[in-house]
Amino acid sequence: MKTKLLLAVVILSVHFTFSQNLVAYYSFNGNSNDESGNANNGTVSGATLTPDRFGNTDGAYSFNGTNNYIQCLSPGPIGSSPRTISFWAKTNLLPSVHSNVVLSYGGDAGSFNYGDRIEISLNSYNRYGLVLSLGGSVLIREFDNSDNNWHFYTIAFEGGSGKHISDFKMYADGNLLTNTTYLTGNTYEINTSSNYPILIGNLTGSYRYFNGSIDDMKVYDKALTETEIQSEFENLLAYYPFNGNANDLSGNGHNGSVFEASLTLDKDGNPDSAYLFDGVNDYIDIGDWTNGGAISFTFWARWDAFNSYSRIVDLGNGSSSNNIIVGNYQTQNSLFFSAYNGATETKMWTPTITLGQWDFYTTTVDANGIMTIYKNGIQIDQRTDGFTPNYLLRTEQFIGKSNFTADKYFKGAIDELMIYNKTLTIDEIGKLYNNNLIAYYPFNGNANDESGYGNHGTVNGATLTNDRFGNPDSAYSFDGSNDIITVAHNEILNISNELSISVWVKPSSQQNAMILGKSNYVSATNYLLRTKSTGYLAFEYKEFANSNSLPLIVDSWNHIAVVSRSDNSKQIYINGKLATHTSAVSPYGLVTNALTIGARTGAEYFDGSIDDLRMYKSALSESDVLNLYNNNALNILDQHKSNNYFYIYNNSLHFKENQNLSEIKEISIYNLLAQTVFESSTIQKETSLNFLQQGIYILKVKFNNGGIGTKKVIIQ
Repeated sequence: MKTKLLLAVVILSVHFTFSQNLVAYYSFNGNSNDESGNANNGTVSGATLTPDRFGNTDGAYSFNGTNNYIQCLSPGPIGSSPRTISFWAKTNLLPSVHSNVVLSYGGDAGSFNYGDRIEISLNSYNRYGLVLSLGGSVLIREFDNSDNNWHFYTIAFEGGSGKHISDFKMYADGNLLTNTTYLTGNTYEINTSSNYPILIGNLTGSYRYFNGSIDDMKVYDKALTETEIQSEFENLLAYYPFNGNANDLSGNGHNGSVFEASLTLDKDGNPDSAYLFDGVNDYIDIGDWTNGGAISFTFWARWDAFNSYSRIVDLGNGSSSNNIIVGNYQTQNSLFFSAYNGATETKMWTPTITLGQWDFYTTTVDANGIMTIYKNGIQIDQRTDGFTPNYLLRTEQFIGKSNFTADKYFKGAIDELMIYNKTLTIDEIGKLYNNNLIAYYPFNGNANDESGYGNHGTVNGATLTNDRFGNPDSAYSFDGSNDIITVAHNEILNISNELSISVWVKPSSQQNAMILGKSNYVSATNYLLRTKSTGYLAFEYKEFANSNSLPLIVDSWNHIAVVSRSDNSKQIYINGKLATHTSAVSPYGLVTNALTIGARTGAEYFDGSIDDLRMYKSALSESDVLNLYNNNALNILDQHKSNNYFYIYNNSLHFKENQNLSEIKEISIYNLLAQTVFESSTIQKETSLNFLQQGIYILKVKFNNGGIGTKKVIIQ
């Protein structure tokens, strides 16, 4: 099952709408106004404007730790309601007492109504970390910010009565913080008062002033998910995957309006997953929104002609009016990048485009006006004396169309367009191009690695079998005696930081057996994943994580995902659910041994089937894991499987006469990329599927009792 849902795409595959839950937003671009539209503006007392994390002048506020603060008009979410507070900050202060407050509201320092305030600090009691106090309750999650660099912090609370401080989730740089270094008063229930408004840089009635800089503070009336928080951390302005529409999946709501452009095959041949532009009058209008400063564009594109100055994107207010442009130069094969300061332009172009070929392009400009062009993750040109675009509202913003009447429309195809309000580094660009997927074995007729790294497997004894959808020759069966797949050592397979593994297994019994491993099995293990005779799992990477809940179901397909984060915290997911686990010491190390699947050399042979093995050099979020599981899960109740209450005939879904339609909750259809192409809760005896393009699909019928009937659908 070939897929383009690699890491960067998986992380962003949910259509976020969290921007509508923004109740306060302080961008600090020259002032302390609330830009959420709710007018909860701040009054500055002493704090001074300073360069932000991108180097933009007057883009953040500096606080002296003595008497500086910003007081707003109203509090944030109160009571036990849901909320998220996020901000960028830098500090090198390590106080011995509780101080260095970034934000507070609700109760004041003298309040003894425990649980009645929100107080967020950085570093207290000689401990580095993110500090949360609710009045009588204090929680510190460890995070080393002693580098005095900018970091992104978030606290999120799902709401509900009877909750305590430990029910808050706390993040730094998009990663969930799990190591608690200080906790007191966890018995006090959350009940934030409305007595005092938001105070930035101090706590009302105290002298806990913040020492450092703060920027881009946001308050939401919902708990953001880990995926949404990662999107915020990545400074993503807009993301257009073009999977069936021109919606923006960044969460910022910059959806595109399509004019004549048509959906087409993407670079991997997936239908309706890119937009085709005819070079005559096709374009996408992406609306009015504020942007500028340091900015980056990444996209996949295929030029079918070099129309004069045709555009990938043109963000501006008409012609020669603060435009930011990416396209081709004149009628040449040169990629063109231009930034205006008012009506004055700096531009660059370099010959790099191959007609009729999909390639991955990136253009960036930083706060100093350094403009850079990349192709397929490699820098190919740079100009050091360009303009940094002005930060302002742009009202004429297009994909495939120019703001200049003499220029021509783009002819070709565009996909996966992302716009960031920061300068991407070459490492970040490389990750977007390679997507952190270091090995992917769909086992469609062979053991080839489809990640692009060429880590192909050599099959010894294992035989091809049906996958979880019933597709023949699309998984491997292992006999438990001597079957093994061996992948020769490649340094890319040695992991030293974050690691995630996703795999589907169908064990024939509860057994002590290897799913995969890269180890010398004597003095050093890089990582391994094995089943145990209890039905539980052992995941070893820097230490053991032994699951003790959610055992594998014998003779059924089970989805396993294991994750190890940069702080060495681990998660084990079974069929989309987080399993509990215990930890134990293990001999970690980099090894030159082969990666083995279904056994280790000469021992621990697996009896059952394995499919869709993916390995990432990054930590998948819970949402990523659910996305990998939910849209592919084969969860058929025996009664639905045996009685076969529905069938496909003549490109239509039919329910048998004895099926009570009121028992059915929903019908869903997925393509083989795990993308939803149809969903309906309106159930009829017959539903035409002629709207589907030719190909293979997975049909799910979800029943009210929790059962899921699944069939493979072939549309001719």
